[in-house]
Amino acid sequence: MKIGILGTGSLGTALAAHFYKLGYDVLWWGRDPELVEHINAHHRNPKHMSEFLLPYDLKATNDMSLVANAPHIISAVPTPYLRNVWGKLKEHIENPIIINTSKGIEVDTGMFAHEIFREIFPLGTFLALSGPSFAREILKGFPTAVVLVGPEKHTCQLIKDWSTPALRIYSAEDLVGVELAGAYKNVLAIASGAVAGLGLGENTRAALITRGVAELTRLGIALGAQMKTFMGLAGVGDIILTCSSKESRNYSLGWNIGRGLSVDDALSRLKGYPEGYKTSLAMKKLSHELSVETPIVDAVASVLHEGKPIRRVLADLLSRPPKKEFWGIEEN
Repeated sequence: MKIGILGTGSLGTALAAHFYKLGYDVLWWGRDPELVEHINAHHRNPKHMSEFLLPYDLKATNDMSLVANAPHIISAVPTPYLRNVWGKLKEHIENPIIINTSKGIEVDTGMFAHEIFREIFPLGTFLALSGPSFAREILKGFPTAVVLVGPEKHTCQLIKDWSTPALRIYSAEDLVGVELAGAYKNVLAIASGAVAGLGLGENTRAALITRGVAELTRLGIALGAQMKTFMGLAGVGDIILTCSSKESRNYSLGWNIGRGLSVDDALSRLKGYPEGYKTSLAMKKLSHELSVETPIVDAVASVLHEGKPIRRVLADLLSRPPKKEFWGIEEN
């Protein structure tokens, strides 16, 4: 059985190795010819988790047409590059079945991944795979649980075929909620990292994360998402993970800014792309269009993109008038 993987970042690498070990013929695409050549020659990804030796027969390729031969294609490409990569894929296949793993919003259009997909592949099949899943721990074989959302006839079969003791997959029904939660948690992780970098302690971080879940829920209600989605793996599960560890690029970005680095310097220290960086702008615009108050999103965007001092932004957040805990939610 063939499976396609788009992307040679951390998650693409982990999933390529995971499915190879399951016995799949992995068609693994990367855009960088030098990186592909290095992976094939040395069986390591020099840019991502280079300490892991990959299976000897696992090969990457620059040939997109090979990936198009797979009945299912997992897209592990950051959101800003989806349109370009999927556009190239369309040159080889009209109606793919794509399982998307990216967690963000396209800045220029405000579109989620499933909306970008529909523009490019009107008759294709889109599924989303989300949840608390650091790539490094997938490679280590640590037990991981995620959700898969999409047409039921596809999710049921894929969950049956792909679930293992190390990767447990649950079905979900709320595509909008799952994609919103995945995008939001990256923005919240930047804020959480900043709190840690500022040395403000665990009380502050716990308060921030909890208020973040409330903020996410208000946004979700406005978009018609199911509230229960935010209590599950795609919501609080992923938030707990990415808001608590430097393994998260978004958390690390915030942590370095909190320690006093400029945004540019903090970005330069990361290996891989932090989805929350640009998503903060798109989510701020979305929340304003929906007339939903998102003080945490606004604060992150103001630090990252408007040059506002982080301590001043924090002071503004803490000086907001007190409200009921579940304002904007309890009436629903």
